[in-house]
Amino acid sequence: MGILSSKSDKSYKVAVLLMSKGYYCNSVQCAYFSGLQLAKDKILENIADISKFKNDLKKESSHLTIIRKAGEYLNTADSKGKLIDLMTTLKRWRKNAIYDDTIFNERQAAEALSNCETIRYLLKQI
Repeated sequence: MGILSSKSDKSYKVAVLLMSKGYYCNSVQCAYFSGLQLAKDKILENIADISKFKNDLKKESSHLTIIRKAGEYLNTADSKGKLIDLMTTLKRWRKNAIYDDTIFNERQAAEALSNCETIRYLLKQI
């Protein structure tokens, strides 16, 4: 387990804590980063050419690159599709939570945590 996996675990725990305290937007943000951190860690554990991957991160949105690349390591098209769908949904929610005048409620934050749990489950299969 790499440093990013450890950060991912902590981000998940913080997301749960923030939700329990009513900080729903911040919980959504931490749920997203938990998945992203674990995805990047799994890529770094499995990739043959780390320097090419790091160059790819500079060419376009690094988050989208990480999401797509992590999907490549999953065994089935269904798992890959589910990972990409859930991660892009959380990415959009995180943007809304941080930059927009969107307010998340408890139900939405709980859904973000559930999505994060599914993402973490899928990534741990790699």
